[in-house]
Amino acid sequence: MEHGALSSPHLKEACYLVGKAFGVRNLGHFLHEITHLESKSGQRKSKFGGVCSISHYQFGLMQQHHRFYHHRKVILNSLGIDLKSINFAHLSNNPTLSLIIVAAWLLANIERVPKRRLDRAKLFSKWWRAMPCSEYMEKTYDLQ
Repeated sequence: MEHGALSSPHLKEACYLVGKAFGVRNLGHFLHEITHLESKSGQRKSKFGGVCSISHYQFGLMQQHHRFYHHRKVILNSLGIDLKSINFAHLSNNPTLSLIIVAAWLLANIERVPKRRLDRAKLFSKWWRAMPCSEYMEKTYDLQ
């Protein structure tokens, strides 16, 4: 396993835990799909930092977004982690912190996480990494 993930099932549980902590429906599904696409659910080294493959540049942009810290209190209360205390170096070996950062970024840009995987594929391409919806659907098919 890579990036501090203990196992694929453990990483999947972490995705759903973070989604529940944010209190947003379908966020856990979306995070699980992202980790699968970026690091094969923690089984391979991602291109950048952590199981979600966050680049240093992207991390800086995230921190500057006016809504990035919108869920800060919720995360502090539910997980005991202050979003402002997470730095880029933490992401490469702590999957939960990587998931929290990605969730905060997504929710800074979208109102809700759709239930349909096809709609999540469109959001992935817009807010994470450009990828044809057909490729997203094919690569995440087994996660249903």
